[in-house]
Amino acid sequence: MTDFILKKFTRSETHDFVKLSKSEYSNKNPVTSKDFINWKFSSYFIKPVYIYKYLLNNKCTGRVMLPQNKLIVGDDSFETINPCDLLIHKSYRKSPNIFLNLIKGPRQFSNKIFIHTSNNNSDKLYRILLKYKKGCVLDAFAFPSNILFFIPGNFLNIIRYIFNFPFLISVKVFIKLLKFITNIETTSGFPSETEEQELYDSIKSKKHPFYARGKKFFRWRYSNYNSENVYSLKIMIGKKAIINTVLLANEFKGFKVCMIMDSIASDNAVYGARLLNFLCIIEFAMKKNSNLIFSLFNKNSHIFKSLYSFVLPKIPSSFLPHETPLYIRDPNNLCFDRFHCVLSDLDYF
Repeated sequence: MTDFILKKFTRSETHDFVKLSKSEYSNKNPVTSKDFINWKFSSYFIKPVYIYKYLLNNKCTGRVMLPQNKLIVGDDSFETINPCDLLIHKSYRKSPNIFLNLIKGPRQFSNKIFIHTSNNNSDKLYRILLKYKKGCVLDAFAFPSNILFFIPGNFLNIIRYIFNFPFLISVKVFIKLLKFITNIETTSGFPSETEEQELYDSIKSKKHPFYARGKKFFRWRYSNYNSENVYSLKIMIGKKAIINTVLLANEFKGFKVCMIMDSIASDNAVYGARLLNFLCIIEFAMKKNSNLIFSLFNKNSHIFKSLYSFVLPKIPSSFLPHETPLYIRDPNNLCFDRFHCVLSDLDYF
């Protein structure tokens, strides 16, 4: 007996989820950890997360997770699904029907916007077979926060320190000078509801799509990380927050990386404030001994153009394993060319 079943994800589903994951991935992969899965899906609070399963003789042999979110476009909001963690047991991959049914999702969700990330394997399926439209591409951007950034791990730490110390002092001096000249200050902490509303007015008024945020979202999103590696930076003019940036110090393939996970800015963010924001990012990255500052951005988004287009160089696609296009299935036919989508919105890190 075979069947496709849609269920609200609860902790009782974790065992089958992890069991299927372990048939494909090593124990080092977080999708094989019950604690990680419960954090990612059971404690997700925006709306219930659904699991769409393919059952064969009552055994889960395929699944896709369907977290729900809210997309804001001007004064309107739309329900979205961000499919993730799709997996089919290797014994049942010959037929494309299981994949197609899972990726299309249940009929109950046909009125929602589906936003898919892709890789080299799935790109042709989305583009040619399913004919989904490409909403935008998330390009990779990086900046060396370490003069000897190409040396991974802790190798030659003393030499690295000797080279980097004058650079860090220079950054600190520039930050103090900029604060003195512009009367702009910095503080830490996630934005309040009022601050968040004012910050997002800059893209809301332009009717560019973005995901709903809030203090609860940030607290959930970063609760699984060491708090010392997460820094929410606010740039202030008086008592008004004009830029908020969330940074995560992480390690990736032997390199220590400072990731720009989230950024938003009001239209009052003058050039001095934008420059101060980036200098503070460099300072945090250097304090964490990061080799690189890294992020993914839609280069057409208003926030990227405002905050980072003048300081973050694009990594050539030839240096990357694959591009990161976002494929859209949208009954409303919205325009996603200027979609403000950041690492916080994705489940990569």
